[in-house]
Amino acid sequence: MLPVIDLFIHRYLEMELAEIETPQGCLDTILDSFVSLYRFHHQPLTFVYQTLYCFTQLPAAKKRLLAVKIIREFDAVRPAFWALSEKYLAIPEENFRPEANWEPDEDYWMHLLGRLVMRIDAIGPDREFDSLSLDWRYMEFTNSVNLTVFASCIEVMTLPCSIQKVTDSLIDLIVKPDSPIPVEDIPKVVFLFSITNLSIF
Repeated sequence: MLPVIDLFIHRYLEMELAEIETPQGCLDTILDSFVSLYRFHHQPLTFVYQTLYCFTQLPAAKKRLLAVKIIREFDAVRPAFWALSEKYLAIPEENFRPEANWEPDEDYWMHLLGRLVMRIDAIGPDREFDSLSLDWRYMEFTNSVNLTVFASCIEVMTLPCSIQKVTDSLIDLIVKPDSPIPVEDIPKVVFLFSITNLSIF
């Protein structure tokens, strides 16, 4: 059933982008009816990422709907903010509509980069290093850093601003003289910026 739903969602999005008439609120209905099955999907985040990567012209509100509905289906069985960040989920839905003309502020970018740096710093030989306490043998990613990089890419790809704007905002944050990023974290931030940029372009 899950492969069929994946294909159905992709075909529906293709029809919408081709401006073929579809029932109003069809995506909402599909997700409300079948999203619970994504708990058994072997690669739910990869599916969301690939969908966003292929359907870049979708409205930001629709991208957010798809990402949040599927990923938050795991909230009951995984730690809070295991994938999408607290700052992202706190952004009001109306900010993703075109008329809102909203863009993330420096606070959001700092939170996004800070979470990635924190996950890198937490890696070590001890079993206690993993703040998510997940059994990675049965996960689609091998560790919390890979998971957080992918989840951060998903966040960025759903934001109501262009990828070029995202890149410019992050570069400005890193290189400006009064950057709030600690000096010792800048090499890690540049590394993470490179990985995420390669993944979303």
